[in-house]
Amino acid sequence: MIFIKPVTDENALKTVFGCQGISLVENAAAVALMEEGELRQYCLYSAGEQPELLAYAADSSVLLDGLLRAALNRLVNAGETTLWLHKITDKAPLIALGFVRSEQEEHINIPLFFGRGCL
Repeated sequence: MIFIKPVTDENALKTVFGCQGISLVENAAAVALMEEGELRQYCLYSAGEQPELLAYAADSSVLLDGLLRAALNRLVNAGETTLWLHKITDKAPLIALGFVRSEQEEHINIPLFFGRGCL
């Protein structure tokens, strides 16, 4: 069975961030796809003063969509309205899924994104 869920254990967070060669940042957060107890794919972000998408790994657009929606949902439930994209150099997958509309966009407006519905 496949689960997309938040990574809450600090050692697991270190492992996930280490997979991308990213040092664990303050307010580090991740949602991951777990299959049979194994970490398969993930979305890494900081959930601090300016939440920022740091990296993601997904085998398909459907899984990437699910991971990003899970991260955005956690952020909006924490009262956040924006997820910054400064560290993301290739926004083509995000554009294809409707998270942003162009390479020039520097953030996802979370309420606006969820207000548009599925594409």
